[in-house]
Amino acid sequence: MSRLSSIIEKRRGDAELETLCLRRKQDIAAMLDHIGDVVQNFGEGEKLNWCHAGSLGRLWVLMTEATAFITGLETDEVKATLEDIHADQ
Repeated sequence: MSRLSSIIEKRRGDAELETLCLRRKQDIAAMLDHIGDVVQNFGEGEKLNWCHAGSLGRLWVLMTEATAFITGLETDEVKATLEDIHADQ
């Protein structure tokens, strides 16, 4: 492969990478919006029970882990931040 071909191939790879990252960001934002809507209406019109609490608890754990992953924080730091937010309310 010539040097020019190598440069062209790298640029094509960079463009594919940018497209993929943009697509992932858009997908994640759409999923977060949808989750927000679902959570807002979760259990609405129903008598709440421990299954509701369990489902929300499982989502809470997943969201705590996802937040820690994307921010580089430890899950305990994310939980402490949430506790601080509750204490301020």
